[in-house]
Amino acid sequence: MTTLRGWAASGRGIGRRTAICALLALVLVAGAQGRSATTISITVTTDRGPTGGLDLATYGTIAHISGTLGTGDAGVALVLQASKFPFKDGFVPIGRARTQAGGTYTFSPKPTLATRYRVALALDTASTTRTTTVYVGNGDVSSFGCANGPVCNLHVRGVFIYPPPAAAHEGAKTAYFYVGVSYGSQSHAARVKLVGTGHQRRVGSNRFQVEFNFSFPTPGQYHYNWVTCTKDTEAVDGFGLPGHHHCGDRAIPYPAFTQWTG
Repeated sequence: MTTLRGWAASGRGIGRRTAICALLALVLVAGAQGRSATTISITVTTDRGPTGGLDLATYGTIAHISGTLGTGDAGVALVLQASKFPFKDGFVPIGRARTQAGGTYTFSPKPTLATRYRVALALDTASTTRTTTVYVGNGDVSSFGCANGPVCNLHVRGVFIYPPPAAAHEGAKTAYFYVGVSYGSQSHAARVKLVGTGHQRRVGSNRFQVEFNFSFPTPGQYHYNWVTCTKDTEAVDGFGLPGHHHCGDRAIPYPAFTQWTG
């Protein structure tokens, strides 16, 4: 799945990306019968916000995983375990850390496809937290705009950056182009409407480019939003989010178009 978006007021535009931190409280249950449970908190912070409670990171960026050991003890050895799409090989250790003052810990993995994470005690790897999944979306470079005047001839050029294992499948998808215009103010559009579709053109080993044009009148103050996307197929290639997230619909309402679309 691919998403690019931008907005502009009276001819000036800016891209937008949201960073949201999702906090999960996990319980680590000791493996031996009769042993008291150890509570661990875990926070997943990515550069993109989750959709429907699902954590999403841009390809090439770090997913910050941190938390606190319930006992507050420092020096406790922990292991970060991961299972990467298609999840056939199970969990493997990918990082080690010791708790710091107050029992805090931090891991900084860089997922390339959907990846399941959990934290275990190094001396008792059968005792783990629940699993949390970080999904991966495209990186991108975009340019867009139109000159001030009675008509905006909007031109959008975007380059989508995919992880190599998913590039061929993602780059073959149809791209959808949406535009919404609000007149008389500089607030966001109430919705963006589907105004075009097109094919992606390979411009690198894992980079694909799209270009779209759309014209609309610009009497006085105006504000426009645009979005390009492709439909999610996370279950097939481990990229994007599971499910359907508006891409391909005739229109996408606010604020859904400011979030992940796929």
